[in-house]
Amino acid sequence: MRGKGRVFQPPGKNFLMIAYYGPKPDGSTGEFRESAHSLDLDAAQAFLDRRREVANHREGLRTFEGPNAQRIKVGELLDAVKADWEAKEPRLNKGRAPILPPGIASGASMAC
Repeated sequence: MRGKGRVFQPPGKNFLMIAYYGPKPDGSTGEFRESAHSLDLDAAQAFLDRRREVANHREGLRTFEGPNAQRIKVGELLDAVKADWEAKEPRLNKGRAPILPPGIASGASMAC
C-alpha cells in the first residue's frame, strides 16, 4: 500500500526500522528512517503510525517536526530541572551547594 510507510529489518541487524516520507525543513519532501528499537512487528507498526503527524502537517493542523527536532540537550533538561526545583523550594536553596557539579548543566551534551 503506497503512502503508508514501511517496516523493515536492515540486513545483519537485530532490530526493525521504519521509513516514511514527510516534509523537510527546507520545504522539500524526503524519506525519514528511524529505529523501532524492537523486533516486535506490532510495536514497530505502532511506531510507524507517527505518519499521522505528516498528514496533520499536510492538512495544516500542526507543523511536522521530525525526529531530530524532538531531541533535547541533556544540559537543557538539567537546567529545567534545576530551575523547577529552585522555584518550588526556594527556602531549601539558601546556603546550599549547587545540586549539580559545575559544567554539567552547560547544555553542551546531546541526548541520544
